[in-house]
Amino acid sequence: MQISFDLKKRNRRYRTLEKYFNENVLNGSDFLCKNFEECKYSFSGNFYEGQLHYIGKYYDLKLNNKPFRIVFVGKEYGYNYRHYSLDQRYGKPQMDVRGGAIKKRDLNPHMKGTTSLLRLLFGIPLGFDVDQEFIAAKDSAFHIYDGYALVNYYLCSAVIPGTTKSRPTKQMERNCFKHFHKALTVLEPTIIAVQGKTICNPVSRAFDSIHQISDSLFKAKIGRNESFLCFFSHPSYWGDLNWGKNKPTPYLIKTVRPTVKNILQEFDSTGEIKKAPRKKTADRKRKSIRTVGLLNHDKKVSIKKESLQFAIDDYYKPIRPFTGTGIVISVLKSYPEGLTFKEIAKHMEAIKPDLKVKSFEERAEHVVNKWMIPLGYAIVENGIAKLIQK
Repeated sequence: MQISFDLKKRNRRYRTLEKYFNENVLNGSDFLCKNFEECKYSFSGNFYEGQLHYIGKYYDLKLNNKPFRIVFVGKEYGYNYRHYSLDQRYGKPQMDVRGGAIKKRDLNPHMKGTTSLLRLLFGIPLGFDVDQEFIAAKDSAFHIYDGYALVNYYLCSAVIPGTTKSRPTKQMERNCFKHFHKALTVLEPTIIAVQGKTICNPVSRAFDSIHQISDSLFKAKIGRNESFLCFFSHPSYWGDLNWGKNKPTPYLIKTVRPTVKNILQEFDSTGEIKKAPRKKTADRKRKSIRTVGLLNHDKKVSIKKESLQFAIDDYYKPIRPFTGTGIVISVLKSYPEGLTFKEIAKHMEAIKPDLKVKSFEERAEHVVNKWMIPLGYAIVENGIAKLIQK
């Protein structure tokens, strides 16, 4: 790998973002966001406003003379800091508040996953040996933490008292969108890794177009800028979706690493990202809806069958409908070998924890047994539900 950097370009981006935030969000100790009151009073717990992004000093990179600008997208900062500016986030790039000191390796699960992903992107074998994490470029060297930007969707954290759990509201999602979109427009990343599937839906709306390459990898465009877009679970998530431990986990090996490999192979010799073949969705002819028994005589059932058919057909969209049915279909598509209802429920809760259901497991069973099996879209064998691809 031949890495080069452009400090002038990085600094121009930094100053542009700084000017925007100074005028619209945070200027010194003054929090200026016009939606502050609406967002704050939409949540009854602890509210920490004005938590801006981290932009590494060597963000504007090239790999083999090709743009290599990396942005990781998180949900929110999550800690009890208010009015935390770009300068404060960058002030000690080797002592990130959440990550701890590089040399001490006092890393939380999120930063362990972040470190692993950065190592893969920079062609460094997985591990936590710090000395390998410094990149030689021109006549200097920098740590991988300084070669990326961390951009959170929410610029404020809504935290449940007595916990570290956050619950951003719909008002926050709506009001933070323009700030998130502005950050991506200014930074023009060529690689975007979303950490946490609960923010996939609002993040995806920031792009003009998205086309799928694999289960976790997409091509996305904002204006003229094209990026690789990855959707991963949060590194700290428990169970099979965790990839924030001291040793490689199955998710890191089987999902994250192959996705990065695809990215690094997708740059062509001209320095441009290869164009993804367009996969038609909106104008694609729908398959005829399969009728079962007398079900199609019930108007309510007919409407449900139509929505189920749409969710099945709409395979190429990165974010399937965020209803219980849509999520179950999405999860089963990602696991063709099948899952138990309990496993489906875990994924459902991870994707949309605020889904209004009494029990995620009962909802999964209902969707599969009441709708998918009668319509011929799923089978259950020995307690394992599998999607039938048509």
